Amino acid sequence: MGKFSAALIWLGAPLALETGGLLPWWGVVTWILSPFIAVALLGIGTGTIASIMDTCTGDRAIRGQNINSPRKPLTLKLGNAAASSMAPSAWTIHHPDSP
Repeated sequence: MGKFSAALIWLGAPLALETGGLLPWWGVVTWILSPFIAVALLGIGTGTIASIMDTCTGDRAIRGQNINSPRKPLTLKLGNAAASSMAPSAWTIHHPDSP
């Protein structure tokens, strides 16, 4: 079955059920808009999970990468370790004996 035929069935089935009295008008609207509703709910859920992770662990986009830090200019020195300039993570703050 081609994409066009699948789209016609997707759009035509709820209209046929509504015409036959088996599906109310709001069911037709929900049926047709359900892919968009699903994408919106997935986006909201993903944003919520990311927000909770940022709250619990700190802003990982800034804390973990030295290039985003405005404190000092970007220099490429072989002798300077990047780990020495990074802020400690939440884990090492609460577990000082960990490596």
